[in-house]
Amino acid sequence: MSAYSALAACYDIMNGDAAYEQYLSLLLSYLPKGNNTTVLDVGCGTGDLAIMLANCGFKTFALDLSLDMLTVAAKKVEKAKKKPFFIQQDMREMKVPSPVNLIYSIYDSMNYLNNNAELVHTFTRIYDSLQEKGKFVFDLNSRHRYEDVYKDNTFIMEDVGVFLSWENNYNPKTHYCDFYLHIFLETPSGSGQYRRSFETQRQRYFPLQTVKKCLKQAGFQNIGVYADLELTPLTKENELFCDKYYFIADK
Repeated sequence: MSAYSALAACYDIMNGDAAYEQYLSLLLSYLPKGNNTTVLDVGCGTGDLAIMLANCGFKTFALDLSLDMLTVAAKKVEKAKKKPFFIQQDMREMKVPSPVNLIYSIYDSMNYLNNNAELVHTFTRIYDSLQEKGKFVFDLNSRHRYEDVYKDNTFIMEDVGVFLSWENNYNPKTHYCDFYLHIFLETPSGSGQYRRSFETQRQRYFPLQTVKKCLKQAGFQNIGVYADLELTPLTKENELFCDKYYFIADK
């Protein structure tokens, strides 16, 4: 899995349209009220949703493989009274001090796992990290996103002080999608001079039935699959054009 080293500096710009408020509302609907409620963010990136949950008064743990991502996240809460506990960990080997009430993983973090065995192993780690009757909420990129959106397309993103070229190569036989990222950052800011970085990443598409089977192998039950954050049930019809699959499962 990639450590997101070059991407950390422009991650928030790339995710400027992220639906953090919608995710927050969804998670709040499942979280018990009280100071003893604990939450874990798996693949927290630069920490925005974890910070929002900490501000709501929940004891929040947030892990990511990338030290660069966590450094950006920590800077956001340097002077905050309420802040998450940031942890550098590989989700495949995750450990928490004690079981938590809810675990979530958003924006396709699980798609960075390489195969079904890693998916089952990670789900089992998550299951073991939950309190009894705890919930696991996560999303995965859909088949439509890989086959029709990413495919072999190239995307250009530009903002003040940053330029990103994002090339994609999806193989429908192996279900792997390779990303080739050319990143230009103005350094220092306002200088007119740009530093170029290149980064490769790989994701994998996991078919729905595979994901459900892996969740059950890990011990999860009452598995719900949805087409959006409003929890519209996933059907054969709306699966054709939804960008993500949203899962909610119980321990």
